[in-house]
Amino acid sequence: MEEEEEARRKKRRKGVRKKTTSTSSSCFSSFDRAVFPLLLAAAVRGAQDPVACSLLRRFLRSQRLAIAVPPTSPSSNPLPGGFLSLLPLLLTSRCPAVAALSAEVVGAAALHSMEMNMAIASDYEVVKCLISALGSQSYRVAKAACNAIMDLSSSPNGRERLKDSLAIQSLLCLYCQVESVPAYFDVPQDMDKPYSENSKGYSRDKFLALILDAAMTLINTCNEDCSKRISPELLKKVLSLLCEIWHNIRGLTLPTNNNRLKSFLRSSEFNLAETIFRLSMNQIRPAPWDSTDVRMIIFGGKESDFENFILNYWENSPLVLQGMSKNSEKANTIFSSVIGSFNPKIADNIIDLILAGLVTCPPIASDELDINCFLHEVKDLLGSPIVHGQDVRVLRTSKLNPMCSQDTGEMEEHFFTNDPFTIPKCKKAFLDGYTIALRGMEFRSDEVAAIAEALADLFGQPSVGVNVYLSPPCSQGLACHYDDHCVFVWQILGRKHWTVSTHPTAVLPRLYGPLKNLGLKSDSVRSMQMLIKEGDILYIPRGYAHMAHTVYDEMESQGSVAADYSLHLTLAIEVELPFQ
Repeated sequence: MEEEEEARRKKRRKGVRKKTTSTSSSCFSSFDRAVFPLLLAAAVRGAQDPVACSLLRRFLRSQRLAIAVPPTSPSSNPLPGGFLSLLPLLLTSRCPAVAALSAEVVGAAALHSMEMNMAIASDYEVVKCLISALGSQSYRVAKAACNAIMDLSSSPNGRERLKDSLAIQSLLCLYCQVESVPAYFDVPQDMDKPYSENSKGYSRDKFLALILDAAMTLINTCNEDCSKRISPELLKKVLSLLCEIWHNIRGLTLPTNNNRLKSFLRSSEFNLAETIFRLSMNQIRPAPWDSTDVRMIIFGGKESDFENFILNYWENSPLVLQGMSKNSEKANTIFSSVIGSFNPKIADNIIDLILAGLVTCPPIASDELDINCFLHEVKDLLGSPIVHGQDVRVLRTSKLNPMCSQDTGEMEEHFFTNDPFTIPKCKKAFLDGYTIALRGMEFRSDEVAAIAEALADLFGQPSVGVNVYLSPPCSQGLACHYDDHCVFVWQILGRKHWTVSTHPTAVLPRLYGPLKNLGLKSDSVRSMQMLIKEGDILYIPRGYAHMAHTVYDEMESQGSVAADYSLHLTLAIEVELPFQ
């Protein structure tokens, strides 16, 4: 009996052992039980043990090949369980081949399936070590890490994790280092060979383009201002380098090393323009003058002069402020700086200055609160050449009238109706009596931008738009019209004769509201006739019909007639309804 009882107890113990073994086998795969400890030991020994490095390289190559097989289902996982926990050690290995192969495996896995991409992106240590690999002194490791970041950024989750892990800053810092130090990496090619696929210069330029593509992908998909996380010194240097590349792409500067770089960039020039815009849109430039200075050059040195304007003229009556922009040394300095930015000697020079190399400025409403919404709408427009009708108009009015009326036959003629806009054709149109009107000067000139911002602060308005008008002698550009915003006309060069109605429309037009036909008859409209000279400023409230034309200067003493062109700025103050 005792022997039978002992046999039953042994049988029960044996069954328990089998059950435990079975449970352990189901919880741990053969990789976890056999391969994982071996790889972990090899990773810890690292570059000190050639055998360990060889083992890691063979395993990583096999994983890279396994991942290359197309997934059988969206949820397929080619990586063995527990492998992700080894990646931080492998990515930071002192053996360059191991670190590079690890980054290549990460990149291949990120592209293999969305599930794998999310698994890698959710592992903070893997992402952090991948970014730290960018700082490796090994060209192969840094290049593999950069490629892996590009692959990981193919999903929204991957991009967000990379941004949170400061990948943008690391990429930009690496770009500046490689760009400024030609021998930053010991690229294994012959430096003496001509520029080709086997030269160091070729490999370096290709790598710089890869870094830029990765950085631009992350920057242009940000829903917040990523520039706040970048040091001011790095941001300034990066913007300078990006602008140089931009000018090379547009052919605005002599060819440099960056000129070769453009052939490797996968991102378009629109992506580059958006990156520059995003990095610079919140840059604060020290303004050369403030609202007090602008108040002084327009209204005079006393605060009471501005108060008098607000009480008696604002949205009530036109006003000529003669020579105010030259009434003091400070005012004269501001006026001279604006004149100097246009090179006033020859009209052709001014046309080249204000039009050459310009890009389109898509209109943005002053009450637009979400800049990302605006950037999404104009994604394929940023950086494109100026657009006729949107950025620039070349037009003339066929008849000069004392005051406009639909019955007088006055009509605007536009030079570019079917032909594409070009600067040579624009110069020809100018000689034929057409006025050149360019909008968005507050985005194109530092001097004008400072004045526009100061004027907006002075009037407590969200923005001030600035247009520039260049008119040939004895010509009229725009037909008689009224605006839905108040305008300050600042005569920069030459003179212009203005005719302004003394009465506004029955109802003052609202911003972006429809502008109805004037229907004014010259015999029933009282008007003000004014000759505006250099330095004069003319205020025209919204709703007041007006027109202007250049004039002949009769020089009686010499018995001759001198014709001058005119250049003036219009500073438009948008009078908004209160925010609700």
